[in-house]
Amino acid sequence: MERRRLLRVVAVLGSVGLAAVLTGCTHADPVPKPQYGEAWIDRMTGLISDPDGQGGTSGRLEVSDDDPHGAHAAAYLESIASGTYDVVGVCRSTDFVDLTVRSFRSGTDHDDAEHEPVLAAGAITCGATTRLHIVVPRGSGVDLEASTSDRSGRGLWVASIVRPGHGG
Repeated sequence: MERRRLLRVVAVLGSVGLAAVLTGCTHADPVPKPQYGEAWIDRMTGLISDPDGQGGTSGRLEVSDDDPHGAHAAAYLESIASGTYDVVGVCRSTDFVDLTVRSFRSGTDHDDAEHEPVLAAGAITCGATTRLHIVVPRGSGVDLEASTSDRSGRGLWVASIVRPGHGG
């Protein structure tokens, strides 16, 4: 009788210990792994890109200790033909992403991008597609800047420069 009771106690304690170990191994990581969201980004890039467009960018919005206000990402596209385009943007894993599209003189330093002319700006509500109309001046590149107040490091975005009415 005592031996049977002892085996029950050991079995119960072993089960509790195993559950505690499994719980400790399965909690969410505070920062996503490097491949986080790659399948979604690939799918969205395919949906909103335009083979006759001017390219685009995508990725995770990065959190920086230098900026306590949120997460950011930016891309400079130097080889943009002058003309009228739409910028189509989508996002995921946050509420919204602010997208700012600026022009800059091709061949110039991008450190002063915030002083360049804004072609368009708007909020992308995650789960929906946003379309911004732009006119790219001759001899200009395009700076796509995304930001969110969410500091989780999980915000993803995709933006493509497409012919008006195309891409998504």
